[in-house]
Amino acid sequence: MVEHHPPPGRPTRDGATAPAPPGSRAVSPSGGDRLPDGQLAPLLLQHLRAHPDLDFSPYELAKVLHRSHGTIRRHLLHLAAVGVVTRTTVRPARFQITT
Repeated sequence: MVEHHPPPGRPTRDGATAPAPPGSRAVSPSGGDRLPDGQLAPLLLQHLRAHPDLDFSPYELAKVLHRSHGTIRRHLLHLAAVGVVTRTTVRPARFQITT
């Protein structure tokens, strides 16, 4: 009988996720390196603090940080809700560090 071994991170027949082999790196669906949990917000804030007089769209930040614009947009909306960043325009969405 042949055993079924899906690629790491893909569900097995019983619905469990196959573990990644030791020493492998996490890769995002787009093929880039995946950040550990909680590491995107500090990158966003670092870039926004470096340019306090400018506002950015999620797409512009995605290009600079090499990350998904959808993920960046979700983080920016959360940061705006807690007052860390300010949404300067609704359409197109633009954000600036709160000073």
